[in-house]
Amino acid sequence: MSKKLQLLILKVSKRYSDNLKDNLTHFIPWFLPSEYYLKSLDEGDKYRAVTYNNFACIFRRTKKLRSALSYLEKALEIARAEN
Repeated sequence: MSKKLQLLILKVSKRYSDNLKDNLTHFIPWFLPSEYYLKSLDEGDKYRAVTYNNFACIFRRTKKLRSALSYLEKALEIARAEN
């Protein structure tokens, strides 16, 4: 994975966590590119796990709990494979 892509994923993640109490619709445009870039990551990449976790947080806060759980399970699977 390119360094540029890693930095983009971390930037989006940081922006989200810094503004966690803001209106979530503000973050949707930031996460849409993340979904596109996921295609270029390896299945077990830790940046994929970070992005899945961010998606889960958004779905949880918008009361889409099944979607949130699905993304958390994907992130957990990657984390378990790393250890």
